[in-house]
Amino acid sequence: MRVLKFITIGLAALCLSACIMPGSNISWLLDHEYPREDPTAESFVVCIHHGCSTEIETSLSAADWQSVRDVFARPPEVGAPGTAEGERAQIAFALARIETLVAPAVGSENDVGGSFSGFGRSNQLDCVDEMVNTATYLTMMHDDGLFQYHRPGRRVTEALSVRGFWPHTVSTVYDLESERHYVIDTWIKNNGEVPYVLALSDWARGVNHRDLVTGEELTRMIF
Repeated sequence: MRVLKFITIGLAALCLSACIMPGSNISWLLDHEYPREDPTAESFVVCIHHGCSTEIETSLSAADWQSVRDVFARPPEVGAPGTAEGERAQIAFALARIETLVAPAVGSENDVGGSFSGFGRSNQLDCVDEMVNTATYLTMMHDDGLFQYHRPGRRVTEALSVRGFWPHTVSTVYDLESERHYVIDTWIKNNGEVPYVLALSDWARGVNHRDLVTGEELTRMIF
C-alpha cells in the first residue's frame, strides 16, 4: 500500500512539475480537500510557497469584502450587464481585487506570473497555490450570493499542455446556462492583475488567452 502511495505521489509530481517549483508538497493535493470547508471573508486559508506548502489563515474586513461586492454592482468591463459573459468578467475583476486585498496579510504582493519567472523571489505562488486560492475565492463569492449565472467548477489538469508540452492545473467556473466550464487562470498574471478567462473546450485545444483589460492575445505560455 505504501508503495502504491509513493507511486501515486510520484506521478502527481511528474504531471504537475511544470508549474510546481522545488519544495512543493505534492502529497498536499492527495491528502487535503480544497477549498477548506465553508470559507468566508471572516476566515479563510491562503496557499503560498509552491504546492500549498504554506497555509495562512486570514480574513477580510467588512469594508474590504464590500469592495468585492461592488465589482458585481457595476456594469462589467467586458460583455453586457445581466449576461453570463459579463458576469465572468466581473468574477475575473473581483478575483484581482481579492488578491490585492489578501496580499499584505500573506506577503504575496510581489508574486510574479508563471513559476520560473519569479524564481528566487520570496512568497511566490505556483499553479497549485493559485488553483487552490482561486477555488477558495470563487466559493466565497458564490456562497455570498454574488453569482447569478455560474457556480464554482471543477479543477482541471493538463498532463501535457498544448501550450508547450507543460502540465498545468487551474480552477474553473461552470456556466449554468450553457453548461460549459470556463478556465480562470490567475497563475499567468502577477498578483492583483485580472486573470484570463477562457472556455475549457478552447483552453484544452490550445486557443490563446485574450486579456480582458487590454484585449491583447497571449500567444505563448508563460512559465
